[in-house]
Amino acid sequence: MGGLRSERGAAAVEFALVVPLLAVLVLGAAEFGRAFQTQATLAAAAREGARSFALGNDDATVNGVVVDASASLDEALIATSTEKDADNCIVRVDYPMSFLITGFFGTTIDLSATGVMRCDG
Repeated sequence: MGGLRSERGAAAVEFALVVPLLAVLVLGAAEFGRAFQTQATLAAAAREGARSFALGNDDATVNGVVVDASASLDEALIATSTEKDADNCIVRVDYPMSFLITGFFGTTIDLSATGVMRCDG
């Protein structure tokens, strides 16, 4: 019986050592999932912007299409650039994603996506 009494606080100490590690893993998985969803949204918005640009729309219209396609993001932070080469219309969308828990994983990460469509085709 004396052996059980000496191990009375062992579970509390083990719990205190393991909980921070588990919290970091859970928060990291949540942040990764959020970044993955944001990247997919940017890719879809860049694709829609490139389609609009290939149809002959101006930069303001393309920017509006990109913002509409990425409605779940903060539109004030979305930066859109367009360019044409010999055959293609290219739209690049940049977005600085801030982390939910600022300072723990850093403050922001810059995400970008590029959409390319054939012009006049």
